[in-house]
Amino acid sequence: MLLSIKTKLKLSKNQQIIMSKHAGIARFTYNWGLATWQDLYKSGLKPNKFILKKFFNNHVKPELT
Repeated sequence: MLLSIKTKLKLSKNQQIIMSKHAGIARFTYNWGLATWQDLYKSGLKPNKFILKKFFNNHVKPELT
């Protein structure tokens, strides 16, 4: 038998804004990675998650901040 416990976060307005930003960047990162992966695959290259991560951290992320 599996048990679970539900908890509710009581966030302040500032914390709610920060959590929303984190959810937004996670969604953006996933969509960017998926689109880049598909473009590389269509070009005949073999994409790799480590290559995408390095490229995102070194090139895309600094542009957003």
